[in-house]
Amino acid sequence: MPDTIRRSEALRLMETKEKTQGEAAFFSIQFYTKNGEMVSVPRAKSAGLRANMKEQRLRGVQPVDSSGNAVGHIYPVCIDNIRTINGLQVTI
Repeated sequence: MPDTIRRSEALRLMETKEKTQGEAAFFSIQFYTKNGEMVSVPRAKSAGLRANMKEQRLRGVQPVDSSGNAVGHIYPVCIDNIRTINGLQVTI
């Protein structure tokens, strides 16, 4: 199944801050909020949260524009609610 990615690999991809050439690493993501709404962010980067991300199983996602500048607010994303990343369906 080449169109799927394991959740552990997706989280590793999200935690990558820079590519080997020193430029920032971006990704696209779709996820569900805690009230069931699906959010699609075509270009994003990882961001910190004011919570214990490991204990609460959260990651911060910051939308960015084509230049890499932050746009909008940071979304707290539960790792169980990630639907796709870079067009690949996330499986457990």
